[in-house]
Amino acid sequence: MSLPNSIHFTQFLTNFRLETALAPASEDSHSRRLVDAAYEKVVKTMFDSLEAIAKESDQTGDDKEQLNVHIMTIENMHHFYHEVRSHKLLVLEPWIRHSKSQYDSHLNAYIRDVIRRPLGRLLEFFEGVDNAIKTAAPEEVGYQMAYNKAQLRKVLSQFPAKEIKKSLENLYKRVDKHFSEEEGLLQVVWRGIQEEFIQQHEKMEFLIRKCYPETGMQLEFTIQDLLGMMSELARKVHL
Repeated sequence: MSLPNSIHFTQFLTNFRLETALAPASEDSHSRRLVDAAYEKVVKTMFDSLEAIAKESDQTGDDKEQLNVHIMTIENMHHFYHEVRSHKLLVLEPWIRHSKSQYDSHLNAYIRDVIRRPLGRLLEFFEGVDNAIKTAAPEEVGYQMAYNKAQLRKVLSQFPAKEIKKSLENLYKRVDKHFSEEEGLLQVVWRGIQEEFIQQHEKMEFLIRKCYPETGMQLEFTIQDLLGMMSELARKVHL
């Protein structure tokens, strides 16, 4: 499936010369109503097209296609929201709110997807621990075969700071290919990834303290390590 980019869907929004012509007209004028109806029709068609592509991608079950849908939707909704909101068109307010909701939803989904490449095994282990404490006492989790202390030690050792740094470098290059800097999306997405990394770090450290309190084990990279690595990448990649 060939996915369209944001320009194909929202280029009509960059031309609001009609608004200049209608400026002196009454909000209740016939011309105003005709133009508002046209705006709604075009915008509805755009959103329907995006949703149809997203639905088709869901049906294929292809992870790459689903990631592409997230990227396409993020770009379109970001452009739509900022471009249309600046013109303060009352008739499009519901669509502006909808675009923000879609943007947030797909951005969060994109971030969750892309961080699984550098942190996959680590995330899977602690997701398992998190599920285990729903049916067992925290102190009992360490006695389960899949989540015992030896398994914890093994998975932690696979993610030293130097490996995390290498993974982040690859991740930044990947995100850089997905988003243009022209509208500031790269910086926004990277900041979201940074926040998600920190949240996951805090959650994993919490689970270690809760389920393995006497081991003294912890992740082999700190939040300060993450902040330093990610800030350095954002500064130097485009020098």
